[in-house]
Amino acid sequence: MSALLPRPVTGAINHVLRATPLALERVRAHAGRTVAFHVGPATFAFTAQTTGEVEPAVRGAAPDVEVRVSPIAFARIAAGD
Repeated sequence: MSALLPRPVTGAINHVLRATPLALERVRAHAGRTVAFHVGPATFAFTAQTTGEVEPAVRGAAPDVEVRVSPIAFARIAAGD
């Protein structure tokens, strides 16, 4: 994987997860699994923890699932489109 989620992004994701107990429960069910998001040339990866939060994936960790998002679609999603 070419890049990992930086700590501030991981912190923001965990903040949202902690505010939503159902989301924590659902992520907790995937503890130990790694997801990689590919947005254009960048890759962001994190691993689900037993707490339901996420941590940046260990460099070189094989993802259990990969999600590819076009940069245009990502921008639209981020804008709430």
